[in-house]
Amino acid sequence: MKYFDRDGRSISQSEWHDLFRQWDYGRVNETRIDSGTVDTSWVGMACDYERKPMIFLTRTFSGSFQRGNARAIGGDVWSETMDQARVAHGKAVAALRQAGEGPNRFIRT
Repeated sequence: MKYFDRDGRSISQSEWHDLFRQWDYGRVNETRIDSGTVDTSWVGMACDYERKPMIFLTRTFSGSFQRGNARAIGGDVWSETMDQARVAHGKAVAALRQAGEGPNRFIRT
């Protein structure tokens, strides 16, 4: 495994662990709307074989975490940079708003 900070700089596993434990460091964006939630987070690790490390993850959920009925829908979107992650987040929010409770389209950045 390789480890990266939010700026894409290579870091040690120990440094990654310290950053990963900081909830605010990992949070990129979370948007809640009536039909679900879009969450984008820094993951900060990539497999050794990845040419371009995809270190941010955007996931879309239908339902509500508060009511305990949230479930992942659509495809996970992995991004290499913070800017790409923000774009992926915006596209996922737009798709969730358009789809309502229906299945999400796979979104690419």
